[in-house]
Amino acid sequence: FVNPPYDRKNKEAFILKGIEEYKKGKTVVFLLPVSTSTKIFHDHILINNPEIRFIKGRIKFNKNGSGTFDNMIVIFKNLN
Repeated sequence: FVNPPYDRKNKEAFILKGIEEYKKGKTVVFLLPVSTSTKIFHDHILINNPEIRFIKGRIKFNKNGSGTFDNMIVIFKNLN
């Protein structure tokens, strides 16, 4: 399970590394902000046919504030 940083550059690096590990036979689970219009979503995530679960409501990462993003769980599951 990986909860990558949410800034664009580091998030993309984490996602690409996770996909690399998935292609080596590992199951990889990400908690990501919902960003379905982005290049990383279409060119790297969606093309690898993961299971995607959208989370109802926003996750509160601390007790002082509410979540600022909708989130999804992206599961790259190796079937071998």
